[in-house]
Amino acid sequence: MTEVTQQILAISKLLVIVLCGSLYAVGGFINKFYRRFLVPIIVALAVVGFGLAYGRFNFFNLLYPIGLCIGLHIGYGGEGLWERIFKRLFYGLLVSLPVLVFGFTGGSWLLAGFHIVLFTSASVCLGVWNPVDARQEETILGSLSVLLPIFMI
Repeated sequence: MTEVTQQILAISKLLVIVLCGSLYAVGGFINKFYRRFLVPIIVALAVVGFGLAYGRFNFFNLLYPIGLCIGLHIGYGGEGLWERIFKRLFYGLLVSLPVLVFGFTGGSWLLAGFHIVLFTSASVCLGVWNPVDARQEETILGSLSVLLPIFMI
């Protein structure tokens, strides 16, 4: 595969990240369907498409979008500080842990661990202490939820 082709695929992955981040955010205030189903469907298509393009498609990698779909169905709101921290931590882990499938199928253990720590930390920090407004928070989390996993394909 030429470097030009590799770069085109990398840029295509960035477009998938932007699309997923946008749908995740829109799913926060218009219709949960966008977040809970469309994002995992797009990720599944990306897993297949990029896997085939790189010549390393593995059916087990489809466990990632399935796990992502399950994680995106979990609520994360809470009343008190500790309840919000716990729910955001739980949500962050459920959304990010499915990335471990790429560790098993491709040996990307370091990136998988980094993704889990990054997404879970962002979920807690952004969701509990609200340093940005909700629209930005959800766009950041939606993008982070697929940022590293897309590049592990």
